[in-house]
Amino acid sequence: MEKKRILTKNAAPGMIIADDIYTDNQQMIIEENTELTDYIITRLKFYSIDSIRIYIQDEEEFIPLENFAEQIKTSKEFKQFHTEFDTSVAMLNNTLHSFADNRVIPMDINSLTAWTNNTLNNSRNGMHLFHMLHCMRDNDDETYAHSMNVAMISHAIGIWLGFSQEDLTQLTLAGLLHDVGKVFLPIDLLKKKEDLTEDELTQLRNHTIIGYNSLKRQPVDKRIRYAALMHHERCDGSGYPNHFSTGQIDSFAKIVAVADAYDAMTSPRVYRKALCPFEVVGLFQSEGLSLYDTKILMTFLEGIIDTFLHSRVRLSSGVEGEIVMINKSDLAKPMIKTEDGFINLFKEHDLTVTEILT
Repeated sequence: MEKKRILTKNAAPGMIIADDIYTDNQQMIIEENTELTDYIITRLKFYSIDSIRIYIQDEEEFIPLENFAEQIKTSKEFKQFHTEFDTSVAMLNNTLHSFADNRVIPMDINSLTAWTNNTLNNSRNGMHLFHMLHCMRDNDDETYAHSMNVAMISHAIGIWLGFSQEDLTQLTLAGLLHDVGKVFLPIDLLKKKEDLTEDELTQLRNHTIIGYNSLKRQPVDKRIRYAALMHHERCDGSGYPNHFSTGQIDSFAKIVAVADAYDAMTSPRVYRKALCPFEVVGLFQSEGLSLYDTKILMTFLEGIIDTFLHSRVRLSSGVEGEIVMINKSDLAKPMIKTEDGFINLFKEHDLTVTEILT
């Protein structure tokens, strides 16, 4: 049966894995002939698997699904947030393309900070920010909109970690510029859906080194440069480009790595809406403690789950209810109040939160 290599971002449920899949430190995570599911695709992204080989099947046409919390999108606050977000993304696009065309010019850091702050100022707090971001998942821009998302998520993590205002500003810029190296790559490579050669994969991963080198000539905090270089490094040494382990990875890069992974895993694909944050939190808990800085990761997970307290959700059984209590022993398994009583997901191992409704 014929095989082809695809980017993981183009993977879809139902595809069949054509080879065993290993991490960079030779840990096998998916066996050959495994049929892809949403969960397995999420695991691939979690382990920074950029591409996979699949067996060629008949092409299917997938239909986008409706996004959740449609009522939030009709609010005046969301419309203003959306406007500021789109403006910031457009400005970031123009700034980075001008930078790529002429690397010697100084980047307008003050303007980048101002645009991002304008967007952040349209959210009341961390909870409101994440509700807004989860309603922005109809944007398929994987560089500029993603960079804005990572900047704002990093900002929220910095607040939860008790950062000073100056460090928050620098951390937000680190999130905004973490993928700057991709601006220097061919657009055809970034958008390619066909087979990828080994050289193309290497070129794609080199965006970290290219980003770091391009920022060395800019008046930015060194932690911003390190975030561009190290946001795909993992604490167990399985990341890239240098296979750094926990003591070698800059603290800003560790934060941006969490924000980057969370945004990538909760972004939509044409065949499904964004993965439920509770599914992603469960994966972080079960497999992420060796990959990401424990303090940063747990602070983030507790913060993100707290933003969904009192949200209305749908369970894997189809039952709907309200999250009334967070289980600190297993953040992905809260207490749910339904019409018929209470469901403690910590004790109901077969039930999960599959969708946030409001």
